[in-house]
Amino acid sequence: MVVYCMEILYYILIIICFFSLLYLSWQDIKSQEISRNITLGTVFLALLFNSIALLFYESQQAYQALLGGLFLGGGFLLCVLITKEKALGMGDVYLFLLMGLLVGLENIILSLAITVFSALTYSLFKFKKLNLKQKIPFVPFITLGIFSTIIIVLFLM
Repeated sequence: MVVYCMEILYYILIIICFFSLLYLSWQDIKSQEISRNITLGTVFLALLFNSIALLFYESQQAYQALLGGLFLGGGFLLCVLITKEKALGMGDVYLFLLMGLLVGLENIILSLAITVFSALTYSLFKFKKLNLKQKIPFVPFITLGIFSTIIIVLFLM
């Protein structure tokens, strides 16, 4: 019964994150900025869910999710600090932390691949040639990477 309740709560978390990320994607497309409050609130919710699942139910999935968030968030934080926010911003770090928390350590390569290849494909079609100075809204591609991975893992594996 408890496992069933945690599964229902996981699906609710996914739905909340989906709508939050859709809104953040829209914001990024419109203004190249995203709401820090919505981003951090969504990250906090995912972190809270995975922490509770790990502490009270010893969930292996929650353990993998926390490791994925630490690995991905920490890696991109290092990238932002090295480049002084010229390549990515802190909002992207929070979203990659969320990506790790939602897809887990074992699926971050797939999620990153979908994110990067979809952004690259968009850039090539939009700009006709690769120009590293062009800015694109990256949140929609992060959202696509996260939810494509969740759909693949939940429904196709």
